[in-house]
Amino acid sequence: MNSTIKVLVGNLFKKFGIIISSDKNFPKANWHSFFNKLKNINFSPEILLDIGANKASWSKEATSFFPNANYVLVEPQIELNHYLSSFCKKHTHAMFLNNGVGKKVEEKLFTINSDTVSSSFNTPSEIIEKNNLEQRLIKMTTINDIIHDYLDGKYPDII
Repeated sequence: MNSTIKVLVGNLFKKFGIIISSDKNFPKANWHSFFNKLKNINFSPEILLDIGANKASWSKEATSFFPNANYVLVEPQIELNHYLSSFCKKHTHAMFLNNGVGKKVEEKLFTINSDTVSSSFNTPSEIIEKNNLEQRLIKMTTINDIIHDYLDGKYPDII
């Protein structure tokens, strides 16, 4: 795409609060650099939604750059509640929900894996049987319901 079109498209998106940047400016798998880049362009999010929060490591990293933002952490594994609770005690603008997030409100089978990061709603049945993995029904919610029920209709700036 030639540079004139890039500038026009970039300016159009900018009017809607969307900034387009090349991915070469964001190192792969490095949240510190990503959040730093956002901070350097004066991006100041009000609400961050951490879906699949696990042990809150992503949110912990984000708070070092955006300490005054509101955080909603969503994690279906109740075994990790002490991490989420600890995070919320340190950050008064934070809360957590024990849910999964999907396209509709329903209950879904969730497969528990001992390493916590591999637990999933999409584990193939042959892996569940082979490894004798625990499954439990988890209440699913939607991003729209989180916005309505917990964020007073405000949209998250980062999900």
